[in-house]
Amino acid sequence: MSSFQSPGSQLYLPTITHSPALAGTTGPVERFNILPGLTGVRGVAAMGVFLCHLQPIVLSILGLDPSIGSRIIGNSFRGVDLFFVLSGFILFQVHRHEFANIRHALLLKFYLLRFFRVYPLNTVVLVFMLPLPFLLPEFTAWYRTEHLSQGAYHANDFSIAAFVQGILLCQTWTGSKLGTWNEPAWTLSAEVLGYSIFPFLAMYVGRYNSAARSVLLAAFSLSAFIGLMVIAGHATNNPSGIFGIVRMFTCFFAGICLCQFFHLRVIAPSTAKLLTLLSTIEIFICLECDWLGTFTVLGFAGLILGLAFEGGAISSLMKSRPCMFLGRISFSFYIVHIIPLNLFAWIIGDRILGFSTDAKMIVIGGIIGTCISLAVLTYKFVEVPFQRLGRRTAARIRVNVGGEVPVTATAT
Repeated sequence: MSSFQSPGSQLYLPTITHSPALAGTTGPVERFNILPGLTGVRGVAAMGVFLCHLQPIVLSILGLDPSIGSRIIGNSFRGVDLFFVLSGFILFQVHRHEFANIRHALLLKFYLLRFFRVYPLNTVVLVFMLPLPFLLPEFTAWYRTEHLSQGAYHANDFSIAAFVQGILLCQTWTGSKLGTWNEPAWTLSAEVLGYSIFPFLAMYVGRYNSAARSVLLAAFSLSAFIGLMVIAGHATNNPSGIFGIVRMFTCFFAGICLCQFFHLRVIAPSTAKLLTLLSTIEIFICLECDWLGTFTVLGFAGLILGLAFEGGAISSLMKSRPCMFLGRISFSFYIVHIIPLNLFAWIIGDRILGFSTDAKMIVIGGIIGTCISLAVLTYKFVEVPFQRLGRRTAARIRVNVGGEVPVTATAT
């Protein structure tokens, strides 16, 4: 997951201006701007994933039949695919000029920044979870039972083997999941693979100054994603193993190609607004219909591209303070929320059924507030400090990139 919210990183990129007069032109168009709408949409996607996990707990607290839950919220786990597309898009936006040719020093800088982006937060969260099997063995037993239907590997949740896989973030690409401690971290494991090959994908995509080729490659990659998910029987579920890698690679590569298109062709503001609107409608339709679920990725791609060009009511919404706030803490929010939610569900159990409606609503509000507060604390005291440390460490590697002007930007 990428962020624009870490000031102070010096990257060597061309200076750019984005002029509406360029709208509709073709050919290479150099520009770089901070795209706040993409930060906001990341926050909305993270909230969608959170609500997907929260919904069954809320229905249980209120004593309601799970079948009456919102299908849109229930399918919001697909926000993970938006994360993958967005990650490819933003990494290419920030690093595209560094990998026209592969240089060892630039590779080292990039990998250091990526390491400090994902590993420290993941490690801190796992270390804080480490006492759970010893202090609350009843909870870990309950957790395994509750999640066993989602995969046989959950029988080994909170095991030593699962901890080792989790701390190394290799659970997605070692061929066998040995249990889990923090389920959402599988996406970080998949992204580690994406980071490892990104410089080479960026070099390949960046060599072709063709907007048509870029958008066709993105369309092919997303079509491959949809086709493979349907053929493998994952059209309506949330695979996180080998097919988690398929999700990451196809969406990640599509994001890179879309960003290349973004730099090669400027579309008219009215077209960008229409693209954003139609993509949003498509996303809601696909989330509402289970069998169309995999097609949400097409809406995600269109939405990201439309928001990159900015303009329109949806773009303004994504740039609003609430969405920007969620965007800033989205990585921490996504990583820390699942265990607190399950702890609440285990503690509350059936005890709350006799409570008044007002008391139940207070409990629900407390759950949401606790998860957001933990995300804010983690963002402030773990995520931000380690990103700064990563930038300082990477800054010690000197690279002479001729002909380019240093621009203050961020790559996280």
